[in-house]
Amino acid sequence: MENSKIDSYIKAALLRMNQELFQEVYLNCSELSPLLSEVLWPLGKSIRPKFGLTLAFFFSKDPLAEHGLMELCKTIECIHIASLLHDDVVDEGVIRRSRPCFYHAWGQRRAILLGDYLLSVALNYLSKIRNPELLSILQSAISQMTLGQIQEEAMSWSHGIKDYEEIVLKKTASLFSATAKAVCALFQVKDSYALALESCGKLIGFCFQLQDDLQDYTGTKKDKKRFQDFFQSRITAPFLWLREQVSQEMHSQLKVLWNFPTLDHAHRLYELMAQYHIPQYGEEQIKTSKTYVFRHLQKYWSLESVNSVMKFFSC
Repeated sequence: MENSKIDSYIKAALLRMNQELFQEVYLNCSELSPLLSEVLWPLGKSIRPKFGLTLAFFFSKDPLAEHGLMELCKTIECIHIASLLHDDVVDEGVIRRSRPCFYHAWGQRRAILLGDYLLSVALNYLSKIRNPELLSILQSAISQMTLGQIQEEAMSWSHGIKDYEEIVLKKTASLFSATAKAVCALFQVKDSYALALESCGKLIGFCFQLQDDLQDYTGTKKDKKRFQDFFQSRITAPFLWLREQVSQEMHSQLKVLWNFPTLDHAHRLYELMAQYHIPQYGEEQIKTSKTYVFRHLQKYWSLESVNSVMKFFSC
């Protein structure tokens, strides 16, 4: 099938997913309708379900004909939205999808409870597929995401880049890799083919978070307030790379900047990052991962199929 037809198919599938979520979750729960309208309509980019649908085309010309794929997409989207609701409370987020975070309007308790409710909705969709392997895959992903968030809370000055990488692989990359693994399980794809796509999902998720952390300092992400990570004392890759590059004498200056998170200090920190080419280094790391995935997937699939996955590195 031509790429344009695949894109149209996926676009229609995501529209259907959004409409069904609206009807099945929003309209069927009148008590929560005012709250759900804030997070379920309109939805965001639905990157993870879109990724799953893209991979499904590796195995079928009409992937939605496979029982359970739409339910899997809705499961993944509900898990993701629930994680955003919880993360924004924990991280004291300000902006999400170009508007104030949900808890700012409705309070922390409602945000947490709504996230819990959406996780129960996700489990309900998953139960309709009647595939124990999918339940195991996504239960593990939820556990990893939660553990990553807990570890991030404990991240401090004494931690290094390896600690950061471990957190990102759990907190962000796990749902991408679980999406790939679940699609493979649904289409009964195993062995090296499944492992290749799972690895691909892991690296896409890792680079997704890396790009987000870089944009926190560069200010190039529209729906995220600049220096949000810095003001919340969240240690991420750009800061850790800078700390590795500067002299030991400069470490004390960095620690002063970090311990007193003012706007002037944030700009000074970014000046140092620019001086040591940290943004460029981050982009090179992403490019290296992208090249690895491209070459690895080419061992198993056509260039056309592989290129359809490469676009997720720039989401």
